[in-house]
Amino acid sequence: MTAIDAVLAELATRTPSVEEVEVARIQYDRSFVTSLGTLSGRSGQLQAYNHHARTPDFLQRDIARYQKVNGKGIRKAVKKLLPLDRRVVLHVVPAAGDTGEGE
Repeated sequence: MTAIDAVLAELATRTPSVEEVEVARIQYDRSFVTSLGTLSGRSGQLQAYNHHARTPDFLQRDIARYQKVNGKGIRKAVKKLLPLDRRVVLHVVPAAGDTGEGE
């Protein structure tokens, strides 16, 4: 079992604590706010909202959606959306001589 399998198996059976959810929320919030710190970040997010939500002003609803996340919801979502027996595992093998550093 890989490390990610172990984490998913645990999240499917154990509800994350309030503290664990809060730490994850703070990390997400920091990353999200940082991404909005540039013009390209803001325009990219507006475009994503416009494309997926059909409205570029979805920001407040998106923030509210993340604020509602709780441990029970995480456990339920992992069980429903991330079962270990239904997924695609991709193994990437570099071509001979490919250092992965580009040209």
